[in-house]
Amino acid sequence: MKKFICIGLLLIGATLFGQNVKTPIQSSSQKYSWEKPHSKVLETGDLLWQPEPFKYIAGPAVRYIDFEGGDDKNDGKTIKTAWKHHPWDSAAMDNAQIASDIFTYVFKKGVVYRGVLNAKESGEPGNPIRLTSNPLWGKGEACIYGSIRYTSGWQKANSDLAPKIPEPEKVWYHDINENIPDTKEICELSPKGIKRVRLARTPNYRNTPDDLLRTWNAWTKKEYDDVNKCLLLSDKINLTQSNPEYYLGGTVWSEEDAENMCTIWGQKIKAYDPSKNSIAVENRKFGGVRSRYFIENTPFLLDTTSEFYYDHSAKRIFLRLDKDKDPNTATIEVAATGKLILAEDKHDIVISGLTFGFTTSDATRVSENELVAVIQLSGTCYNIEISHNKFTYVNSAISARNPTVAKLTGHDILVSDNDIHIADDLAIAFTKGGNSYFDKIKIFRNRVYDNGARHLSRWSSSVPAITGALIEGEIAGNIVDISWGNGLNFSWGKAGRDSITNLPFIRGLVHHNKASNTLIGTNDYGGIENWQGGPIFVYDNISHNALGYRHFDDASKGQAFYFDGTFKYYAFNNIATGYSWKKSSAGFMTVLGFYNMTVHNTGYRLKAFSTGAVNELDSDGHNEYLANIGDSVSYMFKTSMQPDQETFESYGNNVFSRTPFRGSFITEQALKRAFWGEKNLVDLPTFKKNLEKVKPQLSEVGVQAKKPVLPRAAAYDFRPAPGSEAIGRGVKFFAAFPLYANVGEWNFYKHPADSTVIMAENFYMTTEYGSRNSYYKVAHNNLKAHGITLKSFVKGKLEDWTEGALTFDGKQTYCDLDNAVTGKKVCTNVDMTTNNFIIEVVFKTEKGHKEGALVSKYDPSGNGYMLDFNQNGKVRLSLITSGKTVYSISGAGVVNDGLWHHLLAEVDRSGKTNIYVDGKLSNGSSAGEYPSPTISLTNNSDLLIGKSPSGNFFNGTLDFLRLSKGTLSDARTTIAELYKWELDGPFLRDFTGKKPIHKRNAGAIGVE
Repeated sequence: MKKFICIGLLLIGATLFGQNVKTPIQSSSQKYSWEKPHSKVLETGDLLWQPEPFKYIAGPAVRYIDFEGGDDKNDGKTIKTAWKHHPWDSAAMDNAQIASDIFTYVFKKGVVYRGVLNAKESGEPGNPIRLTSNPLWGKGEACIYGSIRYTSGWQKANSDLAPKIPEPEKVWYHDINENIPDTKEICELSPKGIKRVRLARTPNYRNTPDDLLRTWNAWTKKEYDDVNKCLLLSDKINLTQSNPEYYLGGTVWSEEDAENMCTIWGQKIKAYDPSKNSIAVENRKFGGVRSRYFIENTPFLLDTTSEFYYDHSAKRIFLRLDKDKDPNTATIEVAATGKLILAEDKHDIVISGLTFGFTTSDATRVSENELVAVIQLSGTCYNIEISHNKFTYVNSAISARNPTVAKLTGHDILVSDNDIHIADDLAIAFTKGGNSYFDKIKIFRNRVYDNGARHLSRWSSSVPAITGALIEGEIAGNIVDISWGNGLNFSWGKAGRDSITNLPFIRGLVHHNKASNTLIGTNDYGGIENWQGGPIFVYDNISHNALGYRHFDDASKGQAFYFDGTFKYYAFNNIATGYSWKKSSAGFMTVLGFYNMTVHNTGYRLKAFSTGAVNELDSDGHNEYLANIGDSVSYMFKTSMQPDQETFESYGNNVFSRTPFRGSFITEQALKRAFWGEKNLVDLPTFKKNLEKVKPQLSEVGVQAKKPVLPRAAAYDFRPAPGSEAIGRGVKFFAAFPLYANVGEWNFYKHPADSTVIMAENFYMTTEYGSRNSYYKVAHNNLKAHGITLKSFVKGKLEDWTEGALTFDGKQTYCDLDNAVTGKKVCTNVDMTTNNFIIEVVFKTEKGHKEGALVSKYDPSGNGYMLDFNQNGKVRLSLITSGKTVYSISGAGVVNDGLWHHLLAEVDRSGKTNIYVDGKLSNGSSAGEYPSPTISLTNNSDLLIGKSPSGNFFNGTLDFLRLSKGTLSDARTTIAELYKWELDGPFLRDFTGKKPIHKRNAGAIGVE
């Protein structure tokens, strides 16, 4: 039997595993993960994969595994006394079988392990169980395969053995004695690399990178047979064979025209009628005239080299290799299983430095939650790391399935620096259990090449490369190229029809990812897609050629970035590109959603820069579109919303290049009927005029460039031309770092439609948010301003795109919030009971101002809280019961100096209160006795901003105010991190990480 060393997996047709990229040099000031690019950033506007190097780490006890030279009777403690099997393998015997402890298991490099490992135990914090390799033991890769290797035993076929196969004398066959599924994965291995042998099909496989479906056949007729309960699909051009058995039992993969959000999927062929040039399948939501398709795995189709046919009834593989060579002279891997490592309810496990290959599954029509992955986590798993592994020709690489009970949710899992080449289904997935989402998940620096082409026949799946249902997560530095579905697809917080789950904290960070050539087999999805609750920060990403192309109507429903019912997202410094208007629908699509900011993004060669949906999917308003560049787009904005939401929109500082601006902003039902066409699109002056009629928060919209703003965009250089209209048209905006149970947030933007309205921007995903289509009906806790005019609004410290700060005159200016209204909802209730809370303010006083109140909510004869200035010009927080201040604490320094300050007062009802000024702890003197944690501060008084119930008017300017019902610890952060984000975060820099010296440019690359 020939020996094939498991060397580094060379890949024919793609350079993936062999690329050497230098580790990026990070600034010593980059302390937080969200500051780091996790990829190599090019100044032209590109991202390259840049994994961190693998490091061999061993715990205090090591056991060695050598599948070829080991013996389970050994003790496993040295490389000379290695075991053959891992103790988690059911095939393990003797000492290997009985081993049970916390070990580092080292697999020998250059050896292929074959077996399934089912985790029996967990590690402990600081001492995980490790499955890894040591670079000093063996040569090549430490491999675990899910396949059977055949290097001999192939026999020549003939017309008697294979009467239905064309040219049977060129075909070889091998009987399969093992119990395996109908395999979809056969590969030939050689020192030059790996080559896939494909299931026999028509039309024969051809690699057409410009359109992977270009050479597929197309249906000419579709009809449903009500008598026989089947769908008939005809192709009078290609289905011309006279034998009714020709396609019987095969699988047909096809586009379909019955649904949006549909996927190319496969069905078994029930019958073939040569007289009608038609096949019959079961499900009617399939196929369509001009829809592309191919048929596979009948013996008649094995008509060329590099194909195989699997005869299920005979358990026999028929095979033709390249140049019709003898397979007995080759090394053939036949995938035989789908799952290689399983862990249920396990914790503290690290899997790193291994190479997995050749898995398959014959499961069909299963849900997206039921994946068949190489590494399969289920139940309550936590403190798990899966890093620096390679996966090649697998069904799916990594899957985690959450329990259905929220308190048992999986958490603290890292998936990083993995290289995945050909995954037939989803590559990396964190799927929910019921309404339960994962928490504290990090997915860093993974590379995925070609996933989803042979998924498990889910008609409605978006077959994403990387996906998850998360409460808190960071997704960064991942590079996806060729995905038949999404590149990235994440749902945050809870599902869109969940009225049971209460989520006081959500934080999503999606940055420095690149998804190219996605949505090949799906439509009405996004290359990079996000759903549901925020805050979500999507920045410094690239989405290129999100195809979503439907051959049957010659149009794209592929969105580069899709925000499908997202609430409080920030999309900035992203680059969205396409090939043509027909094959690239939109750069940014938003369905429903409010409190969203789309700022400093670049869109190139797209049908639309930004679009929405209509009627039950109307935008919910309260959104900003600022300083974006649309170059070579058919139209820039298309928005539909309810009339009572329109005044809270903002459009400004955008730049339109090469093609004249077109856009629509509609609220009238008559116009909504034509939303999906181009009838409502108008030119720039008309768009501005339509906006100005409703007096939105900003209606400047932008400028039409006289010359190309991105002259080198065709070469994927997205730097704006010097002297172009993009130069200096960038904006400064603000994105607050998430806090726990955010019940009040105000940026004090000028509201021309009614200057007394201060728009709220807090989003706390309580049970009051049930169906996402009605989220907008949950009352916004807008402030009511008194004693002001539009001139009371001025430019503040945090933004320059509008007058976003409010001056208080110290005499009559204040704002209030009606407790009788907002107190009825948990998500807007600023009344504090026994809970912890934070008051965060960005302000400046008139110089020397004393004893004015910033925030107060108390009953003069009851309980409550107040944040004000004492007689020394220091900030002071007071807790009040029975009309008296029972405890107060002042800041250590004077802040009434006429300068801008960031202030955060943190109340921990267990007995500790902190004052932070400009990112530093600033506790001064305190007075009184801290109230018992059981004493409630509740009251029925209105929230007052800029005064107290007894007067004490504030004299100064407020730029930002936020109230949350938790501590910094509850928000999983520190004052240092929060202050770093808010005063020096990524939204204050451009795509390349540079910070403007003066005013930045519009678009993603905003600094010269």
